[in-house]
Amino acid sequence: MRLQASSNSGSAKQVLSAICLATDNVGDAVYIRGPRIGNYFQVTRINIDDPAAIPTFGLIIQKTDTTHCLVQIRGLLGNLYTGLIPNEPLFVGTDGRPTQTLPPAPSSMIGRRCIQVLGHAVDTNMFYLDPRSPIIRVT
Repeated sequence: MRLQASSNSGSAKQVLSAICLATDNVGDAVYIRGPRIGNYFQVTRINIDDPAAIPTFGLIIQKTDTTHCLVQIRGLLGNLYTGLIPNEPLFVGTDGRPTQTLPPAPSSMIGRRCIQVLGHAVDTNMFYLDPRSPIIRVT
């Protein structure tokens, strides 16, 4: 699956303004990292190996400047990713981005990894974003 630099399409989208970190990018899954500041949610990229850095709030669909972004929290998301397999789920990957490959178990014998379904593909370049509660897998 590749990130594509075109605009989003679809209906029934829920998009909110947020304050993000300069290191966060379009396409990253984000969680709420602190209380709202004015009308802005504070978000940053998910880390599936850190229980404090979950669950997914949404995906960054646009950076309006270095530390402000638009986050889609639900609905059809199109033309941002390509190579999707229709009817297959999308998970948060080890890099904090959507993937259709189930992330592997952590390498540590006592590690935990939080696996979260983000939604499912409806076409090769569109998926329905609907984050669900994380599942903790202990190995």
